[in-house]
Amino acid sequence: MITGKLVNYNQGFVLGAVTVAALFVWPSEASAYIDPSAGSLLFQVAVGGLLAGIGLVRVYWNKLRVLVRRSHSKPPSS
Repeated sequence: MITGKLVNYNQGFVLGAVTVAALFVWPSEASAYIDPSAGSLLFQVAVGGLLAGIGLVRVYWNKLRVLVRRSHSKPPSS
């Protein structure tokens, strides 16, 4: 009977989802701190991401410029 298996699967899925949601919602005490090296790491990740984005734009700038010019210079087709 396929319907019975589907109902059991759905009940198990709902129970698992409720359990996971309860773990995220349940208040807990955090006795932790962010050490200075973690802040430095986050800063390095942010600067690295920014520089990688700038490098990506520089590499593809000409291709992007040609693509934009082609799309604007095409006459409307009748």
